[in-house]
Amino acid sequence: VHRGVALLPSGEVLIQDQLNGLRPGCRIRWGMITPGSPAEPGGGSIRLSQDAAHLTLHLLTPADALWQTIDTARPRNDWDSPNRGTRMVACEVVAPPSGRLVLAVLAAIGLIFEWVNFTRSVGDRAWDVRFLRLVVLGLVNLALTAIVAGVVALYVWARLALSQPDLQAWHLNSPDCEFDAASAEDDYTFEDYLQNEQRVFADLRQNVREWSDQATGRFDRFALHSICNPENLGERNWNQTQVWDADHPIGGVLLLHGLSDSPYSLRQIGKRLRSQGFTVVWLRLPGHGTTPKALAEISWRDWIAAVEIAARGVRDRLPAGLPLVLGGYSNGGALAVHYGLTALDDETLPPAHAILLFSPMIGINPLARVTRLYHTVSLLSRNEKSKWSSVHAEIDPFKYSSWPMNANVQAWAVTRAVEEKLSALQKANRMDEFPPVMAMQ
Repeated sequence: VHRGVALLPSGEVLIQDQLNGLRPGCRIRWGMITPGSPAEPGGGSIRLSQDAAHLTLHLLTPADALWQTIDTARPRNDWDSPNRGTRMVACEVVAPPSGRLVLAVLAAIGLIFEWVNFTRSVGDRAWDVRFLRLVVLGLVNLALTAIVAGVVALYVWARLALSQPDLQAWHLNSPDCEFDAASAEDDYTFEDYLQNEQRVFADLRQNVREWSDQATGRFDRFALHSICNPENLGERNWNQTQVWDADHPIGGVLLLHGLSDSPYSLRQIGKRLRSQGFTVVWLRLPGHGTTPKALAEISWRDWIAAVEIAARGVRDRLPAGLPLVLGGYSNGGALAVHYGLTALDDETLPPAHAILLFSPMIGINPLARVTRLYHTVSLLSRNEKSKWSSVHAEIDPFKYSSWPMNANVQAWAVTRAVEEKLSALQKANRMDEFPPVMAMQ
């Protein structure tokens, strides 16, 4: 007797026994004792079930052999031991005149055999209800797997969020009057934006005074007398929009900072451009420069609206015919490109004559979309920490140390919008209309 066992690429197991030297006409039984419950044998196949597991045995050779079940719970002889809760699935064949016999059994878990058996049978007869049954079972299995995987992922997410430090007042509160796209009517000007920003920071200063019991560290930007409080670092608060007009401008530059940053990150570049004769505006994008909570609430459309208002404001400060240049760092780079593309088709927007990009955020991994589930995780876990990717002490005067999930979502949305606009421009063969770009990584 020679036995071979092979694990096939399909996940099936092939068991093959070759018997030589048999007496012609003798009966040979191939059997397997199992605790599984067999279904009614169907020709050369039999299905075993135990709990939620299934195993299908298909007798490949001899092709005319049939399965049968034998009760092994009660021994047939006094000297046999009982095998309670078991039975034998077996087939019996007659040895051929050659005395050589090959028995081959294919074992498949779950749906594998049904699919194999189905594909073998469709050539012999028309597709029938078994195909529909197979599809339904497959979809149900996929759905259940996806649900289980999703529940596990959400649970791990919630547990990791719980391990973060406690949220402070600046993680839970933001100025009430922050700019948003919905409030910007057609006659909303850059001067309106600047006046509203003054109200935003007046509200922030009041909040800082009220948070004195929580912000007590020497290096806490929200501590009233901290050396990290931007109000204590000179005559200018570089978290706010800065406007430097040139006496005799040669052009205008609108600078856009990165995600969680502030105008401070581009101050040296702006100063250099100002010294060369440009009127320079460092725009504070909505949700930045105040509290991390503000970034957790903002929308990318608010940034787009603010950039368009500021671009008009810079244009209004320049004599006719002078160029308008946009410069953007990281997320600000994506916003600058978005503006340049939008202005090509919007006559109400002054066109950009050139764009400067510093480490631009032009593409983000699509997996960033998964972070949109943070609302669901927070709702199910009833924990505000689930809305935060990281929570740290706020020691940087001009950049948030904590990172809300919403920042990922909005940044991905911006880059997605830029990709769509670039693709549309390319399909229309209009790329030569886009302003010149200088990019630095």
